Amino acid sequence: MASPPACGDLFQMKNGTTCTEKWQDLRHRLHPAQAAVGYAAVERKHQSDYTSEPQAQAKMKQPDSYLPFVLGPKGVPYLVDSHHTISALEVSGHHQVQVTMKKICDWSHLSLDQFFTAMKDHNFMNGTDRSPDKCLPVPVDVAEAIPSKIADLKDDPWRSLAAMVRKVENKDICPKGQKTCLRGYARECQSDGQMTPFFEFRWAHFMNEAFLNGCMSRDTSYWDNLSECRRFQKAYHELLQTNVGKPIKEQDVKAWQHAATLLVPLCRGTEAQNYTLPDELGSPMGGEPLPGVVYGKDTQILHKDPSCAAPKCPELPPMPVPERRDSENFHSSTTGEHTNRIQKVKAKGLVDPGYRP
Repeated sequence: MASPPACGDLFQMKNGTTCTEKWQDLRHRLHPAQAAVGYAAVERKHQSDYTSEPQAQAKMKQPDSYLPFVLGPKGVPYLVDSHHTISALEVSGHHQVQVTMKKICDWSHLSLDQFFTAMKDHNFMNGTDRSPDKCLPVPVDVAEAIPSKIADLKDDPWRSLAAMVRKVENKDICPKGQKTCLRGYARECQSDGQMTPFFEFRWAHFMNEAFLNGCMSRDTSYWDNLSECRRFQKAYHELLQTNVGKPIKEQDVKAWQHAATLLVPLCRGTEAQNYTLPDELGSPMGGEPLPGVVYGKDTQILHKDPSCAAPKCPELPPMPVPERRDSENFHSSTTGEHTNRIQKVKAKGLVDPGYRP
């Protein structure tokens, strides 16, 4: 089978086709489509799969390791998935590794504000981030919040925990070959076979909100067991002191994995069954339940998380021809006031201690 062509003129690529290039030659071209990654989750991938150049190359050659992108105005490619994977390669320093990019859509004919709107409307761009004066993620102006390089993505500690709780192992209890059978939740695909948009970010929001709700009373806590709640709170506060705010390579993966293990009772508890994400987050997350919920601490998940279908290019409605104007005005104004939707959250107005602007 012939190798994909080099990623030269992305305009000439057809939707659904791939190209291959050294990461060194793409790392300043490929823009992210979200504001943050979980630094500890990235370091976990780095230590697992990217410690040497041959290991990193073998990982990036796997069939599911391609980088899906949408071509934006001025021919700028925007990554629509695998931000943690490519961040792990970026931090490894093995930039001579060949990576495969897959073109999903060509929306280069749109103005930048039309492009950002289309990206958010079709779940290719996460339009939420943490504002300095808010304790939970809120809709943001993506032109301001999302950096232009993978290397400049911010840290979201809760996104790390949401990823790691799905990797919790119980080798002594789980059947052979099913060591993560008691993980926090199960990843699932949508009815059309595609990935549920921003799957882990939804769980990250829930965990963050539960943390802010505290462990003082069963009337206010999201946890079924207050002692388990306090054990997690203690572990997370230690992470705030020792890890949060540090670079990716300085993250203590074992300490983060320990904290994630303590989150399993929350993820499998009563509140997770009934929880819905706040409407203020907007589509596709607002008002939705948590995906992949498994009830009961002893309920075993005896299947591997599925590989969901690659995203497809949706048909856009007719749009007016964009007017020429200063690039400073090319952004959508999606900022809005994020109200505290649950009255029992006593930490209203507090900034999440895990937030670092």
